[in-house]
Amino acid sequence: MICLIDDGIAPDTLPHGFVAGGINFSDDGAEHQFQAGPHSHGSAMAQTLFETCPQGRVFVVRLLDRHGHLNDVERLTTVFAWLVRQRAALGITLVCAPLADNALHTTDEAFRQTPLAEHVAQLRRAGVPTLMPAGNRNASASAIDRPGMAWPAILREVISIGALSGDHGHSLHDTSKRLAARPDNPCATTLFTHPGSPGQTSGATARAAGVMAAAQLRYPGIAVQACLDQLCRPWADQHGQRWPVLVDA
Repeated sequence: MICLIDDGIAPDTLPHGFVAGGINFSDDGAEHQFQAGPHSHGSAMAQTLFETCPQGRVFVVRLLDRHGHLNDVERLTTVFAWLVRQRAALGITLVCAPLADNALHTTDEAFRQTPLAEHVAQLRRAGVPTLMPAGNRNASASAIDRPGMAWPAILREVISIGALSGDHGHSLHDTSKRLAARPDNPCATTLFTHPGSPGQTSGATARAAGVMAAAQLRYPGIAVQACLDQLCRPWADQHGQRWPVLVDA
């Protein structure tokens, strides 16, 4: 079961039975309304999740408002605390949360003692990975080659996802944030893949989440790192820098 944290979905755009239910943690709408329009960010994410893991199911947590904003970041911590308590009862095996700030973080030291970091770590220890986008750069930014990732993807326990571009071969997407692995820093972009809908690093996160969820169904109980080892392979860019990409990317 994939838990999608976003701005809600339009259930009638997906095949019957794929949506297992949902809950609303946003400051919009009724308490248990997780529905949104067919053009919502969450609806696009859910479509890619279905395309990559049609045999799976999705539980929707509506957190962002109808404009795609998270008006109170503490709500995210509340959601993850709730997931720690409820994930076994709901059968959740993977969390897909396309949320990102605008910063370029190179370490998670400032966030190590936060409740959110601990909740994400608890889920991972229970075999439930959290996938989040490395973040999108402003295409007009003057420092486009600077390394770094968005929060919360910078958290070392998060499976952070970057985007690839190019129909033939690979290249890193110009707007995708990225952080290379280093021996002295446990924070790095976990993997890269070509985006599904809605594009950029959100769409890449949806695609990676669907592929990883399908692997969980194929190999019940597979450990998070073992799953990543099976799904990823190293790829070197034009500068010789090596990055992990999905095998079928």
